[in-house]
Amino acid sequence: MNRDSILEIRDLKIHFHLDEGTLKAVDGVSLRLGRNETLGVIGESGCGKSLTAKSIIGILPRTGRIEGGHIIYRDTGGDAVNITSLGRNSLKIRSIRGGEIGMIFQEPMTSLSPVHTIGFQISEALMLHRNVGRREAERITLAMLERVGITNSGQRFGEYIHQLSGGLRQRVMIAMALICRPGILIADEPTTSLDVTVQAQILDLMKDLQDELGMSIIYITHDLGVIAEVGDRICVMYLGRIVEEGSAEVIFRNPMHPYTQKLIQSNPSLEGDGKEMLETIRGNVPVPLNLPAMCGFYSRCHLAVEGKCNHGIPALADTGGGHKVRCFLVSDDEEAADG
Repeated sequence: MNRDSILEIRDLKIHFHLDEGTLKAVDGVSLRLGRNETLGVIGESGCGKSLTAKSIIGILPRTGRIEGGHIIYRDTGGDAVNITSLGRNSLKIRSIRGGEIGMIFQEPMTSLSPVHTIGFQISEALMLHRNVGRREAERITLAMLERVGITNSGQRFGEYIHQLSGGLRQRVMIAMALICRPGILIADEPTTSLDVTVQAQILDLMKDLQDELGMSIIYITHDLGVIAEVGDRICVMYLGRIVEEGSAEVIFRNPMHPYTQKLIQSNPSLEGDGKEMLETIRGNVPVPLNLPAMCGFYSRCHLAVEGKCNHGIPALADTGGGHKVRCFLVSDDEEAADG
């Protein structure tokens, strides 16, 4: 494992075995997260972003199985831990989950308990992972609530999640994810349901806390505007695979995969007059069930080459400078198809 990396995912495969066949939700994903780096993961709903993130902390749905690959994490002691070899409820993964790797989930209302106060839930995580007493845990929790911009923290400590606004709920989620000062923060669509003003405040808060704590962040979103602001590197996912990867500057200045190009063109520009028609991506994402050995984007691609793009799976080719693209228009290299 690279000493500059805190996390490496190698050829990860997550399958769901259904009556209709094998659904390959994540199909050979490899990525690296550097120290103090923000890695943006973008793509449409259902492309495998959240499942990849959940596999890092061992909370996949019970019907999903890791069929191949490794997730290597360098823990606080400097040891390389293969997370895929740990049991779902092993002591090691439970110490990592929430303690060394925190996660902000998409929807606080379904991720936080409705029958426990927010103060209890946050301080409980601290007592579990940092072995502090209740009084000390309450003091640290109150300080963290203030740190994430929640005023009247003493009052909020005793409130329930339904008593808070959307912005406050998201701040509570951030406080819980950061209370143990993790080395990695996974942010899964953390600002999707918020208005733009609150969204900007949350992004600024996460950046400030990253600088303060020295965290690495995996930021999962479908919002290109957000990822352009916070991402150092970007991975574009489609149909369970990474189709393009590179620095944020390279991805936005020189997108090479047709899917990435369409994503960027479908985003409104600040330079326009507001009257121009936005690009759309035709068709729908195929269900990753019993798919033929072909480019996953073939049926929606405006540049597809008949007899080539539908006759093999393009490999993720390095075009130089860490810019990788999975497209036959870039490289003729093919990836071996799984049976």
